[in-house]
Order: sequence, then C-alpha cells, then structure tokens
Amino acid sequence: MIGPVIAYDREHGTELVRTLSVYLRQRRSWQRTSDALKVHKQTVVYRMQRVEQLTGLTLAETAHLAELWTAVQAYDILREIGPQD
Repeated sequence: MIGPVIAYDREHGTELVRTLSVYLRQRRSWQRTSDALKVHKQTVVYRMQRVEQLTGLTLAETAHLAELWTAVQAYDILREIGPQD
C-alpha cells in the first residue's frame, strides 16, 4: 500500500511516511500536523498530495484513509520489531 511512498522517502531523503503518520494521528489537521513537524502548513499539504500521487489513493475517501492508516500502523510495528534473524 505505502511501498511506493517508502521507496520515494529512501530515494529522495523525504519524510512522506512520517508526515502521513502524524497527519493521521492529528485527525487530518493541516495546522496541528505542521505544528507537530515544525514545518509550514503548505509543506504538509504538498507532502499529502505527493502521498496521494504515489499511492493512487485520496485522503478524501474514508476507505482510502482506512487503508493508509492500517498500512502506516503495520509499517510502524515492523520498524519497531526490526529485522528478524
């Protein structure tokens, strides 16, 4: 689901996944997200547009939000667990 976003972050040194995670935790508030990340509100808007482009999903659709939320939560859990030997 968010594989293209993860790949984009790695390739370009961006924080799209982190921004998406904060945006969803901040109840989709541009301003609260920008405050939490200490970036301009328009930066958050741009990043979320980029997430939409990369995933083909829209933040206006409830089903898409649910998919993105689940994907971000899974990604966070997998990062915490780390590589398994």
